[in-house]
Amino acid sequence: MEQFFRDPSIYTLARGPLVWLAFVVFFAGIFYRVYHSIQLAKKEKVIYPYLSFKYTLRSIIHWLIPFGSISMRRHPWFTLLTFVFHICVILTPLFLAGHIELWYDSWKISWWSLPQSLADAMTLLVIFAIILLVIRRIIQPDVRFLTGREIIWQLLL
Repeated sequence: MEQFFRDPSIYTLARGPLVWLAFVVFFAGIFYRVYHSIQLAKKEKVIYPYLSFKYTLRSIIHWLIPFGSISMRRHPWFTLLTFVFHICVILTPLFLAGHIELWYDSWKISWWSLPQSLADAMTLLVIFAIILLVIRRIIQPDVRFLTGREIIWQLLL
C-alpha cells in the first residue's frame, strides 16, 4: 500500500490495493454462497435428511467430468459450450503473461504462460460462449424460468 503512495500509477494500484480487494471479495463471496446454501438446505425438509457426503462427492465428480451426467449426454452442444467456457475463463487469466508478471513482481512466483495468440483466442471463445449462453437463457423457456434479476446482474458482471 505504501508503494502506491510513492508511485500512484494504475500499475501499483492493481498490484497493491486492488489485488487484495479482489481476494477479499472472492473469498467473502465463496464463504457467503456456501453459508447461504447450507442454511437453505437445512430449511428444506425433503432432500436434506437424505444428503450424504458419499453421494454428494459422487455427484460433484460426475459434474466435473465432461458428459459424466445424463443431462450432459442429452445436451452435448451445451455441455461442450459450458466446458469450453469454464476452461477458458479459468485458464486464460492464470496463464496470461501479464498476470504472471504481476505475480512475479509481487511475490517472486512464476510459471509458464500461454502464447498471446492462444490467450486472445481463448478470450474470444469466452465472449462467444457468454453470448450463446445469454441467448439460450432468453430463448429457452425452461432455462428462462430459472433466471431472476440477481442472475442477470451476475451475468453482466
